[in-house]
Amino acid sequence: VLSMWDGAKLIGFARCLTDFEYCCYLSDLLILPAYEGHHLGRQLMTTLQAYIGPRVTLSLKAADSAIGFYERIGC
Repeated sequence: VLSMWDGAKLIGFARCLTDFEYCCYLSDLLILPAYEGHHLGRQLMTTLQAYIGPRVTLSLKAADSAIGFYERIGC
């Protein structure tokens, strides 16, 4: 779990399961609505991809409303 904070307030998180060798399954990515539009989701994804490394394939199932976001960031 990666988390994003504004002081003591949790404003976003990414939850995934990985073996650090082949696959990482992203099960949740959430940014509080009041914090959307500031590229925080992109920051979480960049941090996640750096954490799992370049060899690991990122896998996810996106809600229809989120497909555009994942396409824009190259997932």
